[in-house]
Amino acid sequence: MDVDDDVPWTAVSESDFLNVTDGASGIGPGIVTYTVARNDGGPRRGRLRVANQTVTVFQASRFMFTDHPIQPGSTPVKAIHFLELRARIDALREPEGLPPFRWTDATLTPGLTPVRLVHLTELRAALAEAYRAAKLPAPPFLDGTETTAMAIRAAHLMELRDAVEGLEPTATMPTR
Repeated sequence: MDVDDDVPWTAVSESDFLNVTDGASGIGPGIVTYTVARNDGGPRRGRLRVANQTVTVFQASRFMFTDHPIQPGSTPVKAIHFLELRARIDALREPEGLPPFRWTDATLTPGLTPVRLVHLTELRAALAEAYRAAKLPAPPFLDGTETTAMAIRAAHLMELRDAVEGLEPTATMPTR
């Protein structure tokens, strides 16, 4: 961002995991340095306000999906795949001002809870809401209209994972 030579400015963090370490204020062009705290949870988005402009910083998760990539024909669809997607989608919804999604079968127990079509439908709906809130077009999904006879396939999970990762932008920083 450009700042005129004689204009005073400040840089402040609006997120608890971002800390301005140098260049918190100045007059005219300058450099702002910040640190990002370690992330042991899901992906998160924070904001810095620099010269009255918002800069968004995205921090990816250290979290990896189980059975990644899922291999069609050899990787069985499991409850853990749905639990991981739910957690990532809810983490993406929060910075967009959306509440956590109200999941049917709020608790899926790996090895015990059978995965149902409603679980796939809800993942798609929750993710589509997050895309709309971020002012991005929702991704298209295979088998766009679910039917009770539709089987949940590995390809459905991979497209959801790809869509989740598509909503996790890379970090941005102001440039002059």
